[in-house]
Amino acid sequence: MTTPAEALREYERKAFTLWDLKGKDFTILEDQPTNKNMRETNEINKWNKPQDFFFIKIEHGLFQKDLKMTENEMLAVFCALPKGVSNYQGCMLSVDPVNKMSIKYIGSTGQDLQGNRIGTNTLPQGQCAPISQPQQPQDQRDSFLKKLLNSIQTLDELGNKVDAAYVMKICENISPGKALDLFQYAKTKGAIREDNGAYKVN
Repeated sequence: MTTPAEALREYERKAFTLWDLKGKDFTILEDQPTNKNMRETNEINKWNKPQDFFFIKIEHGLFQKDLKMTENEMLAVFCALPKGVSNYQGCMLSVDPVNKMSIKYIGSTGQDLQGNRIGTNTLPQGQCAPISQPQQPQDQRDSFLKKLLNSIQTLDELGNKVDAAYVMKICENISPGKALDLFQYAKTKGAIREDNGAYKVN
């Protein structure tokens, strides 16, 4: 038997894969210039053959850990990024819900969910460049809402009961000082529902 706490600890130790991230967004946290070698290991794969795997630190939901990729998966990720990017840090991507190799660039950020700075807030040359004008407040709320939904879905999949207090804690991490506003926005949009005291993604 496994407790939810044990399952959560095991989940925190295990690297993300693109399969895990299907239908979800993630942000690259690692300082990874295009001319710098990636972290790499050679492992025996499920077909009992040696294979190279590549790692880069990312953030998805409330979790910050490595994304483990084959060479083809790594190329799919980096081919999705805009041309001319010299550092992948701060880049935000979305993985197709059906095809893990179909990845889209959705923007860039200068901070993680806890409000910690990623690189610099000014996004100078060497940072992942935004593809559009600075976000308007409504766009930012929708971005925060997407992060909230990813967090709730991940915790729900791990068997954790995400009650109102838990949702508020997640909201506070995403939008410090405006947790209640984000919670209400999610409910108003019909993005979450309450089911036996636990909140789930619609």
